[in-house]
Amino acid sequence: MVRVTFILAFTIIWLDIPAKSLASFPFKSKDVDTSYIVSFDDKLIAGIYFPQKFVSFSTFDVASGKLIEYQPNSKLAIGLEASYKWFGLGLAYSLPSSKKSSKQLGNTKSIDFQYNFNLRRWAIDGYFQLYKGFYFSNMSDYFDLWDYDSNYPKTDLNIGNYGIVANYIVNYDKFSYKAVFNFNEKQKKTVGSLILGTFVFYNTLNADTTFIPHFAINYFQNISQLSNMSTVSFGATVGYAHTFVFKKYFCLNISLIPGYGVYSNSAHYDDGTPIEKGLKSAFFFQSRVSFLYQKNNFYACFSGVTGTQTTISKSPYSFSFGHGQTELSVGYRFDAHRLSNSKVFR
Repeated sequence: MVRVTFILAFTIIWLDIPAKSLASFPFKSKDVDTSYIVSFDDKLIAGIYFPQKFVSFSTFDVASGKLIEYQPNSKLAIGLEASYKWFGLGLAYSLPSSKKSSKQLGNTKSIDFQYNFNLRRWAIDGYFQLYKGFYFSNMSDYFDLWDYDSNYPKTDLNIGNYGIVANYIVNYDKFSYKAVFNFNEKQKKTVGSLILGTFVFYNTLNADTTFIPHFAINYFQNISQLSNMSTVSFGATVGYAHTFVFKKYFCLNISLIPGYGVYSNSAHYDDGTPIEKGLKSAFFFQSRVSFLYQKNNFYACFSGVTGTQTTISKSPYSFSFGHGQTELSVGYRFDAHRLSNSKVFR
C-alpha cells in the first residue's frame, strides 16, 4: 500500500489517497527470500492512527555558538485507515489546539502533503509542505529565568519544503520496509541492508520582518536583517537500515541515511538587498524509525520519518530546514476471503 497524506490549511480534514505500486502487487516468491519475509497480500488491513507532521528551521552562528530554532505549533490528528492489496484509504480529524497552547506557541496554518512510497527495491518519500506561523523554541538558551508561559511567536514567518528522497534497498530480497511501515508483510528474521539513493529539495523562507529576534541580534549581526531566503539542494545518500526481530512479537527498525551534495542559496535583507548567492556544499540526513508489536493479526506501531537539509559554507552561519512526520497506528489484519464469504457481505 502507498499512503498519500494531505493536511489542508484552514481545514480540519486530513485525507489519505491510495496509489498503485509495484510493491503492492501480488506477492512474488521469486522476488524475496520467504524465510525472511511473509506476505499478507490476502489480508484486509484496517486500523486507527494518530499522525503528526511538521517543518522546522534553524540557523547556527559558529562564532558565538548560538542557535535560533523555529518550530510550528503542529496539531495531532486521529483517523481511520484501511488497505487491501494496492488500494488504501484513510481519513483523519485534526484535533484543535488548546487555548493555552495557542497562547504560548501561537497558531500554525499549513498545507502538508507527504508521500511515503515503499516498494520492494525502493523507498521514495515526496514532500509538498507550506507552513505559516512558528514559535522560537529555544528561549532557554537566551534567558536563564525563562518562563514557559512567555514565548516568542513569529506569526508572519512562512516556510516551504518541497522535495523528494529516493533510496535503493540493496538487500531487498530479505529486508522489507513494508513490514514495519505498511504492515502488509512480516519480517521473520533480524536483517539489515545498505541504502543508496539521492535527494533534491527546494526550501523557502519569508517574513514581513527579520526572523532574528531582537534579543539575539548581537549574536547574529551578519544576518540581523535577514527576512527572505530560498535554497535548492541535491546530492547522493549512503546509509544503513536494520530491523531487529525479538521476543517473537516485536520489531525495531532503525534507518540512518546521511547524504552530501550542493546547494544554491539566495537570501535578502528585509529591504530587498541580496546578501548571499552561489553554489556551496549541503548536508542531508534522513532517519526512519519503527517500533512494532504484532501478534497473530493484531499490530500496534509507533513510526517516524524525518529529514534535515543543512547548508555548509565558509560564512559564520549555517541554515537548516527540517521536515517529517510521526505516527501511532493500531489495527488488525482481516481475512479478506472469509469476509467476502460471510453473511454480512451476501
